[in-house]
Amino acid sequence: MKLIFAFAVIFLAAGCCKIICVDGEVTISFEKFKAAETTTVVFVRYPPGSTQALDSFSVLSIVPVGDTSRSAVAHSISVDYNWTVRLPALNKEYRIENFVFTKEKCNCTGDEYKSVNSFTVNGERKDGDFIRLEK
Repeated sequence: MKLIFAFAVIFLAAGCCKIICVDGEVTISFEKFKAAETTTVVFVRYPPGSTQALDSFSVLSIVPVGDTSRSAVAHSISVDYNWTVRLPALNKEYRIENFVFTKEKCNCTGDEYKSVNSFTVNGERKDGDFIRLEK
């Protein structure tokens, strides 16, 4: 009986939190790119209003020669900074900045978090909390 009660409590508690509260991050996906075009993705981080890079990192993928599948690369970045995303295989660059967010209260934990409303990609305003980069 105790075991059934414990499972019921866990099931009910898990059912209450249907929305995950991610604080100050957005995920970037690469739409309409071939996997070979995103084998190396370079992320460069900048303080807002500055052109001096703080640091950078790369996301590397292994793609067999001749692979024509779509890119499956996705990565999260902080909205506290501006970003440049570089695709060396295409000699292409995306500037992501001007994040607009509101402070929300998470229903699950009661903690405050930053909910992203919009941002710009290469100067074009986009709504939402997910970044889809396209060719």
